Amino acid sequence: MKLLAGLLSILSYSLGILLAIEFYESHFLAKYFVGLSVCFLIAYFLWPSRGRGKRNNRNFIIDIIEAFIELPIDVVLFLFRVIARMLRSDGPYDFDV
Repeated sequence: MKLLAGLLSILSYSLGILLAIEFYESHFLAKYFVGLSVCFLIAYFLWPSRGRGKRNNRNFIIDIIEAFIELPIDVVLFLFRVIARMLRSDGPYDFDV
């Protein structure tokens, strides 16, 4: 079952990459952005991640694939954390909303 989830995750990630390229080439149409976002989310949630406890073995190739699959979601979550940290009143930045 983990093999099937991994293969579907890689397929979804690959489709997301193709949609990202099409998104940039088609002058930022929203339908491609929604499609690539959905593909990356599906790939992220289907992947049997070692960090989330779904996989115990260590394999260099699979760890690299995992890093690439989790990268888009990790970047988005990092940006949300930075924005939330800037908007908090007790942080180093003082933005009032």
